[in-house]
Amino acid sequence: MSATVTRPVAVKLDPVTRERMKRLADAKHRTPHWLMREAIEQYVDREEKREAFRQDGTRAWEAYRATGLHVTHVEADAWLEQLEAGNDKEPPECHVRFGLRKHCRISSDSFAFWQERAPMPQSVR
Repeated sequence: MSATVTRPVAVKLDPVTRERMKRLADAKHRTPHWLMREAIEQYVDREEKREAFRQDGTRAWEAYRATGLHVTHVEADAWLEQLEAGNDKEPPECHVRFGLRKHCRISSDSFAFWQERAPMPQSVR
């Protein structure tokens, strides 16, 4: 098993922030070093999730632009209402505008629902 090597990193703080951190660390019976590590870890975790969400949205938008497959807000809302009511219902079928139906899979992990007003891709026209 390999050991994780940690290296020190300098962070310049103004005196007011440094004093606030010292008071908070004292109140929590922790060191300022622990607070900084915790704050940085939480920030990086949150920003990684935010970036993954943004990238999922970009991929969903590109997939929609390439295929035109979507479900409407009304269809998605009706499905979510059924799930909320405790009814285990299959997701609505994806389709392109003007009733041309194709199959697509909506995962429970990420939903990409686009309103009908979105521009129709060139490949469908």
